[in-house]
Amino acid sequence: MPAGHVGADGEAEHFENDEDAYWSNRTRDVLASGEPTVAWDEAVRQLETGPGNACG
Repeated sequence: MPAGHVGADGEAEHFENDEDAYWSNRTRDVLASGEPTVAWDEAVRQLETGPGNACG
């Protein structure tokens, strides 16, 4: 038997709208903070090895 969620009409769309608003606010706050951006591959490297550690 497949598993699934049965919810009110529009519930999934409401959730997506809330998620979009959350990430829009986070993006605005980060850009306003003046902190430097980090390329995705550098962020992954830092998560895997720790800040300041060279990889390869």
